[in-house]
Amino acid sequence: MMLTSGAALCLALLLLVGCASKPFKAGKGWDPDEAAFFDDGVDLVEDLSSLSGRYAYAQERAYEGRIYLSDLIAIVDIYSIQTQADFEGVAAKRILVRVEEALYGSAPDTEIQLASAAEAPGHELILRNENRLKGRFLLFARWFEQENNAIGHHFHLSPASEALINESKRRLQERRREEAEAAVKKK
Repeated sequence: MMLTSGAALCLALLLLVGCASKPFKAGKGWDPDEAAFFDDGVDLVEDLSSLSGRYAYAQERAYEGRIYLSDLIAIVDIYSIQTQADFEGVAAKRILVRVEEALYGSAPDTEIQLASAAEAPGHELILRNENRLKGRFLLFARWFEQENNAIGHHFHLSPASEALINESKRRLQERRREEAEAAVKKK
């Protein structure tokens, strides 16, 4: 049986999650429309207020979507990026991170293996910026259960600049308030 690069990487993630010290539950099912927010890629924008024009609007929209849809928002340390190929020779990037601080949600473990498959929308940005992807970044991640009951993921990385961390914390306070209000209305 041949595995596609995506399947091989999901299997690797499943094995990693299976080694976690506590049970980990995936978020809601994956919506393909969320690929605009979780592109398995990276941006290098350290301060949204420094942008202008259409690019500023696009980045703001993507950032807002990540804030409200992420199962995990964390400050992570990228300590390794590796190229991994499937049986067909299709390469993907495996990004190994250590969770320094979870700002929202929980991680399956203190070390996470992220995968950016060749067909992922953000894969080209990972390739172009690989030499810059060391050290601290903000991780926006979505975990979801796949049809085969494996846990899949999609992600986006942004610089862990003081400006973005502070803005994320501010917006997460708003998200938590809205979630608390919605929970009260359900009762």
